Amino acid sequence: MASVAVRLAHSLGLHRENPKANFSIFQTEMRRRVWWQVVHLDMRCCDDRGSDPLVLDNSFNTRRPLNIHDSDMDPESMQPLLERREFTQMTKTHVSNVFWDTAQRVGFMVPVKGGEENIPSAISVDEKSYRVDQLEQRLEREILVYCDTANPLAWATSVVIRLVMARHRLSIYHPPMHDDRSPSHRFVSRETVLETAVQVLEYCNLLDNEPTVAKWKWYFRTHVQWHALAATLAELCVQDRGSLVDRAWTIVDTVFDEWAARIADSKNGMLWRPIKKLMSKAQAKRNEAMAQMSATVSPQQRPLPQFETYNPLQDPSFANIPYHPDSVLGLAQKYNLHEGLPSDILSSLNVSDPEGTINWAEWDDFMQDFELTDPAAAELKALEEDPSFRGTWW
Repeated sequence: MASVAVRLAHSLGLHRENPKANFSIFQTEMRRRVWWQVVHLDMRCCDDRGSDPLVLDNSFNTRRPLNIHDSDMDPESMQPLLERREFTQMTKTHVSNVFWDTAQRVGFMVPVKGGEENIPSAISVDEKSYRVDQLEQRLEREILVYCDTANPLAWATSVVIRLVMARHRLSIYHPPMHDDRSPSHRFVSRETVLETAVQVLEYCNLLDNEPTVAKWKWYFRTHVQWHALAATLAELCVQDRGSLVDRAWTIVDTVFDEWAARIADSKNGMLWRPIKKLMSKAQAKRNEAMAQMSATVSPQQRPLPQFETYNPLQDPSFANIPYHPDSVLGLAQKYNLHEGLPSDILSSLNVSDPEGTINWAEWDDFMQDFELTDPAAAELKALEEDPSFRGTWW
């Protein structure tokens, strides 16, 4: 249905902006809003299905909508609209549109003739990281400084910015496709990948459970961060102890069962089954580590579990995110979203692979399971496991 929306937008000419067209200022701005919502929907479908986008950045010239209030527009007005340097009703949408532009340049490979992949026009990892850093600084200056503590939408926008910035970094550190791992890829530690993926899951769960933004929960819950979840599980297949691993399992245990119902095609679909397989492998590693600890520590010597008390007001990574005093602090102890880990903690992590590099083996198995899934066979297997299963709409 999203592809139908793209074709309808094309038929209406929403993807082409002609200064000589006979549209009023109001009509022009509304056409921009509709087109960019279609673009955003297309990218959301890519996230949901792990597929390529239909809309590429060189296939349209429609400008992004302005960061203004709805009341700034009058259907009869002939005066040019001026963008506001403050938080408006369009700021959340404005942020999403800006992120789309970066995602096209950082996380998507354009196919070229000859069967080879164009690895984002030979953009290096350092260049990608630089672009993400520049975007983060821009959003700090233009958006986060204007977020008001009393405005729930501004709070949600602030968290979304942090979430998507972590997603962009994860797509650089841990690209989904094997072909994007060039020899020039700089070394990224397992701990960096795991921490970045865990941040994505934590921010997403924070949006899901914040009472002051509950009226938008239907929207936040349409975003299933399966890439971050799969990357986390892949690393938990080899990392089995330490505070970062404990933190990762805390958020995985919190979201896993709930997200199974949200993923494309539900828990019986082509994407969730490979994730369940990864989960089984990670749990086996976890159980093995727990058994080893039980065998080496006597009951009298076994230490009690230690939990850090997390205060978002003291967290540098949340310095510009306003919090509702009565609700978010109530959730605070569930999260450990600190910016970095002390070197002594990192050195204490037990990693099975002495090389300490990213666990591509488990990830490649996951992607192969996903890409080679036979939908017909999958539905037959789902029916065997659950007689009440009625299949997908196609």
